[in-house]
Amino acid sequence: GGDGCSATCTVEAGHVCSGATAWYGPDVCSQVYTDDQGEVVFFSTNQIRGGSVSCIIKPNSRRWLQLNQVSASVDIGQLFVYECSDAACLQASIIMVLWTSSLVAVVPPAVRTRSVGSFINLTLEMSTNVYMDMLPGYVRVRWSVAVNNTCGDSFRDPLEACDDGNVAGGDGCSATCTAEAGYVCSGASAWYGPDVCAQQYTQPSGSVLLRSRTVSSGLSSSFSCFIRPSGGGWLQLKIVSYSCCPFITVVECSLGSTICAGASMSFTSTCPGCGLGGSITAGSAQRVSQIGNYVKVTVTSYQGSGQGSF
Repeated sequence: GGDGCSATCTVEAGHVCSGATAWYGPDVCSQVYTDDQGEVVFFSTNQIRGGSVSCIIKPNSRRWLQLNQVSASVDIGQLFVYECSDAACLQASIIMVLWTSSLVAVVPPAVRTRSVGSFINLTLEMSTNVYMDMLPGYVRVRWSVAVNNTCGDSFRDPLEACDDGNVAGGDGCSATCTAEAGYVCSGASAWYGPDVCAQQYTQPSGSVLLRSRTVSSGLSSSFSCFIRPSGGGWLQLKIVSYSCCPFITVVECSLGSTICAGASMSFTSTCPGCGLGGSITAGSAQRVSQIGNYVKVTVTSYQGSGQGSF
């Protein structure tokens, strides 16, 4: 007992079991959460490498549900988020796949169900990584019933110009979810989030310092900016200096693109001191390939890499 199906093969309270018939099996039992909000944590301890574990989130209020991955540790697999429309979750669609690796972003991904009254099945497919047996890990997920136009919930609702998952100003999206001057925010919708905001520089020349921060507990830290002179022309960029150990990308964006989608890579580097060879050095310079194109610069630090700047 204790796993959803008792020693006498009865369904235990707070669980649902499915999969078995008189001809094949076994049943797979999942815990059911009925509160309007809460957290669930999957641990790799005592789980079978390559196996799976799941739970059902089905609040009694039966409204829209929203889900945030809060944190994760070492790579223990993939977390599949299914939206279910029938009691047995036979009619389900995948609305998000979350990686539970050590490269989980500081701002966690978020997803919202598409239909009122549907519920969520969370299934963690355990990694086949041999190190999982030696490094027990976890993934923590928070859920809540959705309330429209709630600033800071990671979803961009009709009355919001942005939503970056917090109510702090000075990061591009204000405490009231309006876009701050000099920033570009993208990534969120009414169903997915959050927005990521990046400062935009429009002067014809200048310099910028991007500084990442030390991170731990399976997180990464990423900071970006756009360099987009208002006068157009041929933009050129020179790398003055950078320190270990960030991962640096400089991406060329096409004229007319507001979010730099489908861009080509100009520079990329990791520091040799991190164990990976760098492809740029101080003094490296490059010019955009077409007049009017602009660039997006991103500096990222991962767990244990320390601070970096560019």
